[in-house]
Amino acid sequence: MTNPRMTEDEKRRVEDFAEAVLHGTKSHRRWLLDAADAFNRGEPLPKQPTGHHINEKGEFQSDKYPHLPVDKILLSFRNPASHAALAVLAQNYVWIEPELAEDIRTRLASVVTHPDLLANAGKNTAKTLPIMKKFLGGDA
Repeated sequence: MTNPRMTEDEKRRVEDFAEAVLHGTKSHRRWLLDAADAFNRGEPLPKQPTGHHINEKGEFQSDKYPHLPVDKILLSFRNPASHAALAVLAQNYVWIEPELAEDIRTRLASVVTHPDLLANAGKNTAKTLPIMKKFLGGDA
């Protein structure tokens, strides 16, 4: 938690820091406190734990939207980073719920500016995935 050799003022600063940037699970909070302690001592920061969005049961929990139930995530048509995922969602619903798939594609058409992504949304995965990868900045 905090270094016993720290002054009371240093301990208070570390705890204030942790409160100010607190998000995620208890393990992430523990890391924040340990990192602040190391920083105050002039030592390298400890390795940050991965998966602070994963709770103790192994479920996903949003820190940005903590009111969401576990294993739920928000996708926004207004967020370009969500467009590829929404295109895949439309593709996956073509046979399950065609009207939903078409409505997703219709809304994407009004917000997406990348024509290759839109043209292939809801179509062949082999064609769509490389385009989405390129759209997101990866290799095609």
